[in-house]
Amino acid sequence: QDFDEPAAVKQTRGFNCKNCGAAVELRALHHTRSVACTSCGAILDPNDPTLAILQKSASLERIAPTIPLGSRGVLRGRPAQVIGFQQRSIRVEGTTYPWNEYVLFDPYQGFRYLSEYLGHWSDIRAIHALPVVSSKTRPVARYADRTFRHFQSATASTNVVLGEFPWRVEVPDKVEVADFVAPPYMLSREGTANEATWSLGEYITGEEIWKAFALPGEPRDPVGVFAHQPSPYAARTGS
Repeated sequence: QDFDEPAAVKQTRGFNCKNCGAAVELRALHHTRSVACTSCGAILDPNDPTLAILQKSASLERIAPTIPLGSRGVLRGRPAQVIGFQQRSIRVEGTTYPWNEYVLFDPYQGFRYLSEYLGHWSDIRAIHALPVVSSKTRPVARYADRTFRHFQSATASTNVVLGEFPWRVEVPDKVEVADFVAPPYMLSREGTANEATWSLGEYITGEEIWKAFALPGEPRDPVGVFAHQPSPYAARTGS
């Protein structure tokens, strides 16, 4: 199914990277707060592209986004274009767990996000209503008539960024995260004790991603069971 985009969305604006001179294209235009050059990794302010902050180019050489920047598709009935990519990680009990996140621009409903971890995907949107969190024994969060159980809390680091973002990105960057699950949904809090943002993610299969963006080949098989992956036995009776 094809969607007609507003004329303003079809327009692009660009400039040359202050660090390497490569062309930098803006797809979300005035929505973009920062952009990372895909050639050298310099993080630029689109309102003042003469300012550049560098991230380690060695990290960029190891990164190949599964969904290429600029890809367009229709995901769950809504148009989406991949405009940004970041690799993030947490460290738990001495082990580092990296995952990838994609910034998707929807010309009608704003931004949404995809996360990818070992073949597991989540379709994510920011939410504005604050969930109610209680912590009598094990913390739980209530949102949209659902109860989410606390899964884990950790410090998330942003290691690599490419493309456009609707916020000011920094590398490296660290933020406290807390995840609550009610499969197939995950409710996540990111920020500090005084200021935080919440998002709601829904588990989605790799097959849906491949079909939405017409990606070549086949998606990788998911490894293990993810935090909010729905159980294949949910519809069956038993203990």
